[in-house]
Amino acid sequence: MSSGPATCPPLMEAVVAPVSPQERTESLDILRGWAVFGIILADVDILFNITPGTDYVLNELHKVFVVDKFWPLFSFLFGLGFAMQITRAKSRGQDFLPLYRRRLLALLLFGLANALLLLHVWRGEILHRYALCGFLLLLFRKCSPRTLLLAAALCLLIPRVYDAVLAGTHLLRLGNPQTAAQAVQEEARREVKSRAWDAEYKRIAREGDYFALMKRRAQAFTRQFSSLRFYLRQLEFPFALFLIGLYAGRRQIFENLSANLQLVRRVMWWGLGLGLVGQSVWLVSEKLPSPAWPYFTRQAGSILEPFADVALSFFYATAVVLLAQHTGWRKFLAPLAAPGRMALTNYLLQSVAFAILCPRYALGLFEQVRPAQAWGVAVVIFGLELVISLWWLRRFRFGPSEWLWRALTYGQLQPMRIRQPSPLAVGKSSGSG
Repeated sequence: MSSGPATCPPLMEAVVAPVSPQERTESLDILRGWAVFGIILADVDILFNITPGTDYVLNELHKVFVVDKFWPLFSFLFGLGFAMQITRAKSRGQDFLPLYRRRLLALLLFGLANALLLLHVWRGEILHRYALCGFLLLLFRKCSPRTLLLAAALCLLIPRVYDAVLAGTHLLRLGNPQTAAQAVQEEARREVKSRAWDAEYKRIAREGDYFALMKRRAQAFTRQFSSLRFYLRQLEFPFALFLIGLYAGRRQIFENLSANLQLVRRVMWWGLGLGLVGQSVWLVSEKLPSPAWPYFTRQAGSILEPFADVALSFFYATAVVLLAQHTGWRKFLAPLAAPGRMALTNYLLQSVAFAILCPRYALGLFEQVRPAQAWGVAVVIFGLELVISLWWLRRFRFGPSEWLWRALTYGQLQPMRIRQPSPLAVGKSSGSG
């Protein structure tokens, strides 16, 4: 870690300076860049105009192999970066807690700003959830690797138990002649209300009334934070993945990648197998009519789906890591490190991109584009982000959002410009600092 400005107190000098490009782990930045691409590829489905035939098939493939397959990687990397920051602070004899709390508060501000001011279509803004779960992660900073895995398993279990209780209660009410009619009516009212809310949100998003959209986003936020299920869902994902990332950091898997390649291969093949099985069960449960697919089996499909999403996410990530061990593939994948180092900036730029793509007063592409064309849009957007990131990091130490994040975290402006522009330098030994 580079030394801080001369005005810093000596005790804080080792902590106040952010991670330099030479201290970073290239494979992790490549994974972040890969996740940035995956997020935009998943989110372009808001542009889909689905017609029978090929477009319908492509949309289903998009759901199975793309949607929700990349944000789990961000969650894992968040926990991994947390572990690396603990290690760096401990090696310098520093208490990193005050610094990390400010880091989380700054991230929360970014999330709120994105959700209320930038996010065009409500798809579940993640930055504010990461910040809130980050405070909970602090409680696990001293836990052993075994405890972290047990806690992750418990976090995965609690929401599923809650859902099972709700499903069982609903079935009991349906089976009771005295409450069946009321249960059916309540469920129908909820469904009608939810569909009406979604339809109105889409209408406003399509029309592009900015202030009406901001009001709707605020209402969506209120709905989230008033729901017990929302908080339980955060325990499942992303928090369980935070713990798994913290576990990987404690094991120093990426610092000693050559010694852990066998583990990475096992995760890749298990991720592929479990992901395909889980996605197949979910797809069948979605498409077969209810009489042919018993209620509890359909519930099993919905329960397996998020785990299958995570499994495929891990398959994609480990495949990229293994490919990057080969010289030819490493040269091909290395440019992904640039958008990975500017992941926050690029994530926010994607919100801006959709605000340009979707409303009628701009390009008006909301639900107007065939899937294959929308994928092309995603490739173009990420290609621009890649070029901009490479250009920027030859001249500056951080992306603009990353620079502001660090300035808010450390309570002082950080040196940003590289004195002599040089090719993107990515070194060998640090995390997400």
